[in-house]
Amino acid sequence: RYALSCSAALFLQGLVDEFNDFDILVYLKDKEKIEKVFSEIGGSLEVTIQKNAFSSPYYREAFFQEEHFDLVGDMTVITYNSEYCYKVVPEEIIYQAIEGNIIIPVIPVEANFLLYAMMEGWQGKRIFKKNLCLEYLNGVGISYPDIFKKALKEEHLPPHIRDMVKDLLDSVNTNHEDN
Repeated sequence: RYALSCSAALFLQGLVDEFNDFDILVYLKDKEKIEKVFSEIGGSLEVTIQKNAFSSPYYREAFFQEEHFDLVGDMTVITYNSEYCYKVVPEEIIYQAIEGNIIIPVIPVEANFLLYAMMEGWQGKRIFKKNLCLEYLNGVGISYPDIFKKALKEEHLPPHIRDMVKDLLDSVNTNHEDN
């Protein structure tokens, strides 16, 4: 099990116009399977050091032809003296169709919102993508509220991110009460 995340996922979901690489979140128990796939198609894998703001238990850089992939298990971002970990959950994977019959699994915008909100603590340019996710969630609505509920319950989110998540969940509850 795996799913595309970050900019490439936002691209497929229509939120950004371009992306630089493919960030693939891998279910930890399936990491050998994805490594085998890359090997079988002629790709290469490298064990590299993660950026300081990440502490994921599994991280590999992969290359296939001219494309760069980050393979990450349990993506963990540490900033604002806090830590957030998103694990691939099969029930949360969205299957996005492209070019007819090609199906790409992607993580929900809710998860990308949390990841980008945390990433902006060490790389300010991430605020743009966080805000795109926030606009989308405010406009289209929340499809996966459990991602936010779990983050509030199980993660140590910074206060400003916790407040944004609560506001988003409150807006869902308000919208349901209005109907």
